[in-house]
Amino acid sequence: MGNRVLTVVLATLLVGVIVGGGLVYWLVLEPRSNTTVTYRIPELFLTDLAGYGHIRVELYAELGDRDVVKEMEKRKVEVVDAIYQVLRSKHREDLSGASGQDLLRSDLVQALREVLGTDQLLNLYFAQIVID
Repeated sequence: MGNRVLTVVLATLLVGVIVGGGLVYWLVLEPRSNTTVTYRIPELFLTDLAGYGHIRVELYAELGDRDVVKEMEKRKVEVVDAIYQVLRSKHREDLSGASGQDLLRSDLVQALREVLGTDQLLNLYFAQIVID
């Protein structure tokens, strides 16, 4: 009878340690992979292209954390100016097809990272893009 009680107590302790360890990992140690923030850049960009043509773009930014949102709002004028500079530097031919839009996205991300001084701008998404 004494052996049986000891076995039950040890089994209960073992289960408690396993469950407790799992909870500690899940609540404290597990890396948070879903901490990004999607931010609508509050401007509908409409400008001339280099050469001829026009472009209209609405953008959303994927940011690494909420502090970058504050920085974007603080530097709104610089962010908008950087976007316009990139858009105005492009020729209509540069923007044709998916590869042209990918290049535009890459150039915009690079310009905004320089303005913000961080690599926490993870990606840009085109909500709309019209080239005429």
